[in-house]
Amino acid sequence: MKPLTLTVLIVLCLCRILVAEQVTDPAWASYRVWVRSGNGASGGSATGIASDLVVTNVHVVGRQGVTVEVLHPLRGYQWSGQVVAIDPSADVALVHVTPASLDWVEIGTDPRSGQVCSLYGYGGDSKLKRGVGRYLSANGSRGGDVPVWEAEVESISGDSGGGLFDEFGRLTSVNWGGEGDVAKSASTPASYVTRLLTRWRSGGQIAQQPPRQEQPRRSGRMPPKQPILQLTPKDPLERFDVDGFVKYLASKVKLEAK
Repeated sequence: MKPLTLTVLIVLCLCRILVAEQVTDPAWASYRVWVRSGNGASGGSATGIASDLVVTNVHVVGRQGVTVEVLHPLRGYQWSGQVVAIDPSADVALVHVTPASLDWVEIGTDPRSGQVCSLYGYGGDSKLKRGVGRYLSANGSRGGDVPVWEAEVESISGDSGGGLFDEFGRLTSVNWGGEGDVAKSASTPASYVTRLLTRWRSGGQIAQQPPRQEQPRRSGRMPPKQPILQLTPKDPLERFDVDGFVKYLASKVKLEAK
């Protein structure tokens, strides 16, 4: 194998690593999702939990088997996905995307009262925003036994399916709406994401129950989330112009072939 060809292969592998990896900054792993039907579309937010999987709400994607557009507006990337598993009682759904090139975060432990958390979502438009607050308590349940965790952080339309994260960037719960007449977040703890993921990988089924829709809320009661305008580099190589370097190497390969 020629040295230049070997170099190209190494760089291509490096590109793969840079494009798809576990991250600690949730902004890299927070996605906008759309489901289109006829002339209409419904949208929400989602979190990457593997290089080929995002988690969102059942009430965002609708049902199993549906085709979903998965976007990362800050990076200008888009994938096509399919809903492969749902748990309506917990209002969580898994979307499988191809190619497997998503950034993702670790699934952490369930929330604790008083724990600092950050909610990432595309509420209001297609700009990623972050709100910081604290988990309050597991106030009631949905679907019979699924705890509803409330957090003192703004949740508005479009944030559904977005993740709440601990101080280490680990997913602790999935936002699905709000409770009562304030804009605070109501979410499903991360253990239900792990449960659904385990059952899907083992071929198991989740009992089908209607998802609980988010409740009407008055906006402006919680501090508004702040837009994220630029991603923090994952590592020094992120500043490297990989696309430009690959194009340069490709031109060298063409010259050698002549």
